Amino acid sequence: MILGLISLQDQPMLKKSFWLSKEVLMGLSLVILVVLPVIAFGKTGVIYVDDDAKGKQDGSSSNPYKTISKALDKAKKGDEVRVYNGTYTENITIPSGVEVISVRGNREKVVIKADNNNKPTVTMKDGSRLTRMTVTNGRHGVQVAEDAKATIYNVIIKNSKRDGIHADKARNEKSKQLVIDKVQIHDNALAGIYSEKRRISITDTDIWNNKLDGIDVEAGSNIWMEGSKSNANGGSGLKVAIDGSSVWTKNNSFRYNRGDGIEVSGAGGTGTVSIKDAKLVQNTGYGIARLARSAGANKSFDGIQQGVDKSTNTFEKNVKGDLSPILKSF
Repeated sequence: MILGLISLQDQPMLKKSFWLSKEVLMGLSLVILVVLPVIAFGKTGVIYVDDDAKGKQDGSSSNPYKTISKALDKAKKGDEVRVYNGTYTENITIPSGVEVISVRGNREKVVIKADNNNKPTVTMKDGSRLTRMTVTNGRHGVQVAEDAKATIYNVIIKNSKRDGIHADKARNEKSKQLVIDKVQIHDNALAGIYSEKRRISITDTDIWNNKLDGIDVEAGSNIWMEGSKSNANGGSGLKVAIDGSSVWTKNNSFRYNRGDGIEVSGAGGTGTVSIKDAKLVQNTGYGIARLARSAGANKSFDGIQQGVDKSTNTFEKNVKGDLSPILKSF
């Protein structure tokens, strides 16, 4: 009987405990719903920058920072730094996992101009992105750090003292790929793109009027190039060291370069350079040049595919000819 009374008295408490548990579960569910998209999409915050900013600056849309560097000092992996129109005279380093992007999407209206021409204007760390803006001056326009995955999208890069894009070496795998898409690279003092051994994708990109080569790629690289133009450069449109490399090109233009349209060099190692649907027109050297860098290098050039097939490639008025003999440089 006493036990029965105790049970009856405890029933309200049991119900209360049940509803409390239900509230806790609902709260946890809400937290999961909020947190999971952040984890899934990798975005944890947005920081704003405006070169006209005055007074209080906390990176919010109403009180943006005045400099990109200040925003990047506060940025964490997954953050997006949104930049209003203006000219930002500074050298910046984009931390791992951070994107720098223009607010209004006009790449000509957001300009990052080097404050120190002995340093890269923009340095990119692993997982960083640079989107819809102009980069000018600096030792290099953009330097991609060693072993860093990076994306450069819809950007203009010009007037650097050395390379437009200088990519340090990285593991030759997709997780460390450099993506260059819808980029204009011109009037740089050395190469438009210079890359140490790594993986790169170049698509819908225009490279012109650089003092040396349009693109210069070291041995052991993995390159995909499609729908791009490398024209009117001071050296060759594309320079590739074939040894250990895998280079695939499709539907690209190599015109009016003061060197060769494409120069393939070899030191005796094996590799592949596939050239399909290319337009090799009015280059001062050859349409495609083969340059041996050692006595046993001839076998390297067995890896050039489709380069002499005029049904897939267009050769016109290259001053020295369409395909060179094997030229020796040793």
